[in-house]
Amino acid sequence: MPKQIYFPPVDPVWEFDRDVVRFYAVVDKMTIVCNVTIEALFQHFGARNPDVKEEMRAFMSFRPLIEDAARRKIEREMTPGQREILLTTDDFLTTPSSPSPVTFQRFEPTVSDAVRSSPSIMDAVHEANQFLLDDLVRGRDHITAEWNLVPGSSSPLLSLTLTDKATRASAEGYFTPEDLRTGPIARFSLFRLWDELLRNKATKILEDAHEVPQ
Repeated sequence: MPKQIYFPPVDPVWEFDRDVVRFYAVVDKMTIVCNVTIEALFQHFGARNPDVKEEMRAFMSFRPLIEDAARRKIEREMTPGQREILLTTDDFLTTPSSPSPVTFQRFEPTVSDAVRSSPSIMDAVHEANQFLLDDLVRGRDHITAEWNLVPGSSSPLLSLTLTDKATRASAEGYFTPEDLRTGPIARFSLFRLWDELLRNKATKILEDAHEVPQ
């Protein structure tokens, strides 16, 4: 059984010729190519169509779960000299001895009194929280979202701090109420903030394990 497995914060790649998302694991200092099929992303992780952006969105939303499945497969099946694994729908099926890997994350949004004092701003924050819950914050992790008004701003400016409670990794972003009311801008900005949180979480895990990629 491998002694050390970690997943470096490297961007995944869509492999057009194989219909898989490729990511990487480092197993006892050896790089392993990991692939997850489009069927698995559709069946277990909410991908809605075969568009590349949609597949990558599904992968990034559930990346910790997919990496957990890759870890289990490496520990269970990898043979000496093997350099690649493939995750299919079968690798995410529920067994009687284990809970379903696809459960909604615990999501705890909190809003400051200053934000609550403005009904129009609260409406925008509610829509942003709904997007986070429906499209990004999924899986088994415990995520908090803290909304505050930035003091001293000439016009209303909101700060949002996302925190992963298990690792205490966090990411902070800033939004005007108008940003949050403009769907494409809000979704793009929130996705970038979520991606930053995932990167910070991966870095924190590596730091805690005293493993620094070369």
